[in-house]
Parts: sequence; C-alpha cells; structure tokens
Amino acid sequence: MEDEIDLRKYINVLLKHWKLIVIITGIAVIVAGLISFLLPPVYEAKATVLVTAGDQNTLLELARSPQVAASVIDDMGNRLDPRERNTGTLVGMVQAKANGSFIEITVRNSNSQKAADIANSWVGTYVKYTTDYYLRIQPSVQDIEEQAAAALAVFQEKQKALAEFQESASIDEMASQIKDMELLYNVMQLREQVQNDSSREIPQEVIQRAFYQYQAKAYTSLFAGTYIAPNSSAITSVSLNDIDNLVSILEKKIGVESQSPDQLLQAINSLKTKLEDACLTKDELTNSKDTARKSYLDAVNKITANEISLKTTVLPVRLVEQALPPDSPVHSRRWLNIGMALVLGLVVGVFAAFGVEYFRKAT
Repeated sequence: MEDEIDLRKYINVLLKHWKLIVIITGIAVIVAGLISFLLPPVYEAKATVLVTAGDQNTLLELARSPQVAASVIDDMGNRLDPRERNTGTLVGMVQAKANGSFIEITVRNSNSQKAADIANSWVGTYVKYTTDYYLRIQPSVQDIEEQAAAALAVFQEKQKALAEFQESASIDEMASQIKDMELLYNVMQLREQVQNDSSREIPQEVIQRAFYQYQAKAYTSLFAGTYIAPNSSAITSVSLNDIDNLVSILEKKIGVESQSPDQLLQAINSLKTKLEDACLTKDELTNSKDTARKSYLDAVNKITANEISLKTTVLPVRLVEQALPPDSPVHSRRWLNIGMALVLGLVVGVFAAFGVEYFRKAT
C-alpha cells in the first residue's frame, strides 16, 4: 500500500510539472533539429588501391601518413580551405581500411567535388610515396657489393687457413704412420708368440699364414715398388730369423728401432690422439670455410636478385579505382540526433520537475 501511495506521489509531481517537462524536452528537440538541419551535408568519396607487394599492415599505416598529407596539400593548393591546409586536419578527413587484398581510401567533405579531388590526389601521392619508401629500405647496389667483397675476403682467409693447416698437420702421413706402426707391432707380437711357444702349441701353418699376411702388407704399404723376397726356406715354414728380419726392415723404414712392443704401443696411442685432435681442427676449419663460402654465395645471389628487382620493380600498391564525385551525401543522422535529444530532454525534464518540487517544499 505504501508503494502505491509513493508511486502516486511521483506521478502527481510529474503531472503537476508536466509543462516544465514538455518545455525542456521541446527545447532539446528544437535545438537538436536546428543543429542537424543547419549543418552542411557531408559527402564521401572512395578510391581503391591493390596491394601487390610488401606487408599490408605497414602499407595501411602509411596510408594515413602526415608525409602523404603534406604532399596532397602541395598538390591541391588553393583548392583547399585554410583550415584544410593543416596536415592534422587533412589526415582526420581520411579513412583507410583493408578489404582483402585492397586498401580503400575514403575522404569526407562538405563539397562533393572536393571530396573526390582529395581522394584522388591522396591515392596518387600514396602510390608514389609507398614506392619510394620500399626502394629506400632496400639495400643499395654499393652496399650489397661491399658485403659480397667482405664475404669473399673472409672465405679466402678461411680457405687459406685450412690449406696451411692441412700442409703443416700432415694428417695423411700420420694416418699412414699409425698403420705402419700397428703392422710392426703385430709382427713383434708374432715374434713374442713364436719365442714363447717352446712347446710348439701354435701350429706352424698359423704362424706361416700370419707372417705372410704381414709381409704382404709391408710390401704394399711401406715398400711400394720394391719387392721383398721371402726366404725360400720360409715358403714351407717360418723361422724366428725370418720374423726378426721383417721386424728389422720395418723398424728402419718407420724409424723406431730398438723399441719394445709396449713402447711402440704407447707411441701408437699418442700418435692416434694427435691425429684425432688434428682431424677435429680440420673439421672446424672446413666448417668455417664452408660457412664463409655460403655467406659469399648468398651475397652474390643478393647482387643478382637486386639487379633483377631494379629491372622489374613491382609497385607495392596499384590504383584500381579512382574516386568519383558522390551524387548524394552520406546517410544522415539527423533523426537519430533528434530522437536522442527527445530522450535526453525527457530525462532532464523529469529531474527538473522533482527538483522544483523539492525546493518548493523546502521553502
């Protein structure tokens, strides 16, 4: 019941001051209507460009560049009003948005022809500006040639370092020496086995086969072009004297005379470690040379690509549709403005009615 009484009070207040509410609402509607109808019409002209190369986001940012606006001001000259000759103002009149592979440049102005003229001047300047921009960010021919020359110098330096190391390291000679020393070590081992085989547990044919294998290896690896004549008596049997002779020949050729098998094995292992280190260094120098060679070839390819690019320059954007003077202004918001003014006037009128009633009771 209390709610009903309070609601009636509010309604009574509104009814009591309905004239005030109507006056305020009417004033708001009239003011909004006058402003909406007195404002000049706005025309919208649109030109379109096609993105043919480059990043579309970057090109979209360049579409509203102050540099483009400054060039348009110079191009339009006195056809622009003094207010429009400000770059910030002119940029504010232009909208750019992406539509697939296209960028649409839209210009709004109170003059239909001027809107089209600004749009066409803008896209023409924009196409030229983006082309110049992408040419500027590309490296010059001189820069690329200097990079190629520097890369070639590095490659030649790495190649020379590898050649000098291979010559000084003597990797092939070390590998051959290790092979020869291992052969000598095997023959020494065979001699020890024959010396310690007092009971003749090792069959003669096993000793004979091993001896002739070592003798053949010695012939092919150490004495190329020299014939080692086997003892005629060793054709059917191998004596300790035959093995000693082969050991003596190998020792003289290798230059490791009077060494025990253990000493020889230690020398072999030491030489193998040295060979591994040399091979690692060689691989590092080879990889460094190959990397330098690739950098040089890349630089040469850049020179070729740049020459082709300069001969067949592709514009980043290309004009596909010029702006035409629009026949009618853009969709008017007059009635929307009047409707919003009506709602706002009613709200202000209601608050004013309750305010008047409150101050009346207070006094």
